Amino acid sequence: MPEKSDATWGWPLFMSFIRLPLILTGNGAIILAFLLAGRPAGIGTGAVFSTLSVTLANIVCVGLLLWRARVEGFRLGSIVGFQRRRFLRDLGGGILWSMVLFVLLMGGIFVMFLAIQRIAGLTFEQIYLGDADFSFEMPQWLMVIMVIISGVVFPILNAPVEELQYRGYAQSRLISASGRVWLGICIPAVGFGLQHMAFANSLSAAPAFAVGFFLWGIGAGIIAYRQQRLAPLIIAHFVSNLSFGVVPLFFMLRGA
Repeated sequence: MPEKSDATWGWPLFMSFIRLPLILTGNGAIILAFLLAGRPAGIGTGAVFSTLSVTLANIVCVGLLLWRARVEGFRLGSIVGFQRRRFLRDLGGGILWSMVLFVLLMGGIFVMFLAIQRIAGLTFEQIYLGDADFSFEMPQWLMVIMVIISGVVFPILNAPVEELQYRGYAQSRLISASGRVWLGICIPAVGFGLQHMAFANSLSAAPAFAVGFFLWGIGAGIIAYRQQRLAPLIIAHFVSNLSFGVVPLFFMLRGA
C-alpha cells in the first residue's frame, strides 16, 4: 500500500469534479438560447449539444492542466507515455480495453434501467428518452459547426484531456494524499460518472449514466494504475468517444 505523503487534496478534488458544472453551464446556455429564440427545448436538447459543452469544458481544463503542470513541475507528455515503438501494441491494447470498459459501462446502465423500470414502471425507451423533443431546427452554419465538433473535435480532444485530468492528474495525487489506492481510483471515478449525467436525455436516465460511467471510470483507473502510463487508455477512450460523438450527431440531423 502506498504511504501517505505531503500531497494536498485540494486541486485533485477540484479537477475530479469541475467538469460537471462546466458542462451543465454549457447545456443550460444552449437550452436558454433555444427558449429565447421561441423554440422548444429541454434536457434532451442540452444532451444532444453536449459535445459542444464538453469541448468548451475541455478547452478550460487543458488550460488548468497546463497551469498545474507549470506550477507543480511535471510534464503532461511523460504521463501519457507515448512511445512510437509500442504504438501497435498500445493500439491493440486500447481496442481490447475499450471492449472491457464498454461491458462495464453498458452493464451498469442496463442494471440501473432495470431498477428504474421496476421502481417507476417505465419502459426502457421512456427512461432513455423521457420527454425529449428532437424536432428543433438550427441554422445551417450551426449544423456545420456541430458536425465538425461531434465528428472530429470531440473524439480527438476529449480522450486525452479526460484521461490526463481524471487518471493522470487527480488519481495519482489522491493516491499519494490518502495512501489508499482504492480511494484514489474511486474519487475521480465518481466525478467521471457524475459528469456523464449531462449526456442523459432525461432525468430518469441520469442515475443510470452516472453508475455506468462510474464503473467505466473504475476500470480505467485500475488500468492506469497498473500500467503507469495513459497511452493505451487514451486509445480506448478515443474508440468509445467515437460512438458518443455519432449518437448526438444522429439526433441533430434528425432534428434538423
